Amino acid sequence: MPTIEIAGKKVLLNIVHHDSGEEPESACTNTLIGAKVGEVTYQYLNLDPQEAIRKMVVAISSAARFNPAGSVPKMLTVVISKFHQETTIDWKAAVSTLAMLESLGHQS
Repeated sequence: MPTIEIAGKKVLLNIVHHDSGEEPESACTNTLIGAKVGEVTYQYLNLDPQEAIRKMVVAISSAARFNPAGSVPKMLTVVISKFHQETTIDWKAAVSTLAMLESLGHQS
């Protein structure tokens, strides 16, 4: 699993592609890129995924300056969802068991 640096800490980057279930798939031209850290959700609409992740890293790093205890996760799960009219992300289901196990073994 790739890593990124957030506020000087190495963080596992878990990217999950989410199916909105809307048909036909060709109509799913909108992209929602989101991540959740604690109770804070970071979401970007119709932005290049790399740019959205960069913005998330900046925002999480800024938050870590104000609350150093626990604001940088061991693993950042980024959900990329293609949709037509609407989409909902189940954050508990977004992180796979394998990814969770890998993050538990990750040393920061």
